[in-house]
Amino acid sequence: MEIPRNTPRIQSTPEFWPETRLTYIGQIRSDDPASRANAVARLCELYHAPVLKYIRGKWPLLTEQDAEDRCQQFFADEIIAPPDGGLFSSFDPATGRLRTFLGAALQRRLASAWRDENRQKRGGGTTSVSLDEIQRDVRTLAESLPAPGHIAYPDFDREWARHALDESF
Repeated sequence: MEIPRNTPRIQSTPEFWPETRLTYIGQIRSDDPASRANAVARLCELYHAPVLKYIRGKWPLLTEQDAEDRCQQFFADEIIAPPDGGLFSSFDPATGRLRTFLGAALQRRLASAWRDENRQKRGGGTTSVSLDEIQRDVRTLAESLPAPGHIAYPDFDREWARHALDESF
């Protein structure tokens, strides 16, 4: 198949990222809602499998459903939802390949998701203790202590008294 000269294409490795026409990016940035919707649908169709494969590779312990959810969320947040072209509003074909740009955006998204999921809130990693439990423990400890007038260490007190007397003489 011959590519028309006025439609540049980005070359990609056939085993992972598909080839993409740069005209889709222009259509995503357009003001025409129909053109934009068609281009978004085509890009999502082309990149769904590679994005899903990338997510599975980064997080192999995810279930199929969770990996698919992350993939769908990436497309929804970065490509479909933003009216200004979203992710592709900052893409410049002169600075790099689309697959590299998309891979970097996906990596940032996955890193943010991991950070958000593993963030500990105030008091994270600690166990809560009831004040009633503490009061009960303090009461038990107080009951086990000797009475205030009682000599707890008679041998120590005797030796201390002898030492004090010897020093005074």
